[in-house]
Amino acid sequence: INRHALRLLKRKIRMRDPSELGVNDTNNDANTTRTAAVGSNTSNSGVFEATYSLQNEDHTLGNCLRYQLNKNPGVALAGYSVPHPMERKVNVRVQTIQPLTADGAMREALLDVVSICEHVTETFEAALGAASEGAAPGGAARGKGKK
Repeated sequence: INRHALRLLKRKIRMRDPSELGVNDTNNDANTTRTAAVGSNTSNSGVFEATYSLQNEDHTLGNCLRYQLNKNPGVALAGYSVPHPMERKVNVRVQTIQPLTADGAMREALLDVVSICEHVTETFEAALGAASEGAAPGGAARGKGKK
């Protein structure tokens, strides 16, 4: 993910509640929408299964989210699909076990992806800086090898 994409993802994640991201059923102008399944498990505290439609995204973010969601022990099912190869849209399906809501699980997964991207960016920039100074990553001097 390049710096511009990382900044956009951070902007989407920096929110107080999921409705700020457009994760609700009434906001049609947002880049992300959530729909609860018909007959879904709901209670007063939240929705425990949902499908998120991420506009202008592809397999890259879909697979990252699927992986992070499946690492969460409170997630019963997580998967994604791309409806059509020519359509830049990813549908992410999440089913959770109470008390974790689908919105909470999605928020945690998005924050984890941002954290991983930041770590990769910092590591890459440190290695790039070390290489430009003439030292190999890890402190070894550059250019010294077997004689």
